[in-house]
Amino acid sequence: MNFLGADTDQVRDQGTRTSDGAGRLDELISALRGVITQARWEGPDADSFRDRAQSAFQEAGGAGDMLRARADELNGHADEQDQASGDGPGSGGSGGGSEDEGKTVTDDGDAQGTEPLEEDIPVEGEDTQLENTGQGGLGDCFLLASVGSVAQMDEDFLEQHVEEVEDGVYRVTLYDENGDEIHYVVESTPEDGARLDENGDQSVYSIYERAYQMHMESLGHEDPLNGGSRTEAMQTITGQEANSYSGEDTPPIEVMEQLLENDRPVTAGTGGQNEPAHPDIAGQHAYKVSEVDAEAGTVTVVNPWPGNESVTMTYDEYVETFTSTAVGRTEAPSAMDRIGEIFDGTAGY
Repeated sequence: MNFLGADTDQVRDQGTRTSDGAGRLDELISALRGVITQARWEGPDADSFRDRAQSAFQEAGGAGDMLRARADELNGHADEQDQASGDGPGSGGSGGGSEDEGKTVTDDGDAQGTEPLEEDIPVEGEDTQLENTGQGGLGDCFLLASVGSVAQMDEDFLEQHVEEVEDGVYRVTLYDENGDEIHYVVESTPEDGARLDENGDQSVYSIYERAYQMHMESLGHEDPLNGGSRTEAMQTITGQEANSYSGEDTPPIEVMEQLLENDRPVTAGTGGQNEPAHPDIAGQHAYKVSEVDAEAGTVTVVNPWPGNESVTMTYDEYVETFTSTAVGRTEAPSAMDRIGEIFDGTAGY
């Protein structure tokens, strides 16, 4: 496996843009604060709104501080890399080039238990949806459900993160624990992995299986496609934080519905159970949460197994059946996203 460093000019440019973004956020907070202060609105509802707005401003101010700290960190990383390579600031050092940030890991193409990838595997459209791909003989439902939930919430995500660089060779962008990009150039896939339901052809899930396998093996995992964490998978796929909730901490149905409306990927798992309460749900398994209807009181989940039948149940049945609910993001939230989440009840997720 070969590793390439980041282009330090690009890193510094990102640091500058991040710092500028923090400044624009400060200006936005100041403007909104002025509008709310001058509003001619009195009474309990007005007081409640102003209290919530003040909390939103405080949180947004914290986001600005975080952006400034991240800008300093990016500039520091660029300086460290230049020093390590013997180059001055702004020279770009050696390695990554002008097109890509992050490092690149290359598949040797002949790992045991793999087969060559096919050409022109779809990375957009219906064939990228979990409903059209079936899990193979690997225990990687956690990965398939996570990729499927991301693909449903952001129709452009897979196309932006998977590129065929030559016939049957694909570059997949994953993320390390710091949210930094790692590009995996893969030309093989596990022999007994996910395939399109219709005719058994390979799918974008087949590509992700090999990239994720390589990533986790580099971290010391010996068999990463047989059991795993949905939150870890989601974070590796998106570079964004993901969290898991269970029992009384399971998001209320109104919040779950709003999370999906906000394009937040959500998965459910029955880990620790061999016989879940709902008869149509498998034990020790992961599902994509595809739809929530708060008015009807129902939650619909999709099974990664071939056939991909969806199951709709009441929210109470959902809480009784699934031991955990994982919630992630497909991209970093903007300041306005953060403020909106405070008002729609999803800020804690």
